[in-house]
Amino acid sequence: MTGFKNKHLLKLITDTLKMRKIRRKRIKNGQYVDIGLDEVETEAQYPKTTIDPTLDFIEWELAEMTKQRKKALIKDEWKSLMILF
Repeated sequence: MTGFKNKHLLKLITDTLKMRKIRRKRIKNGQYVDIGLDEVETEAQYPKTTIDPTLDFIEWELAEMTKQRKKALIKDEWKSLMILF
């Protein structure tokens, strides 16, 4: 009988679950972790900003998260986790 061949699978699963836990906590605190693809459909919807090469992010004004939005984002987090496995 051969042993378990995928030695990194358990670490991948535990790290994914840890990441999901952190993302859920941030969403519950009202912090966005991503911009949904459904929120930006065309290039014209991107914010008009000047590119600063010293920054590793783009400033993007987001509306305050409502209770319904938090629920939807947490539900999307669960969906994205199920896609991985």
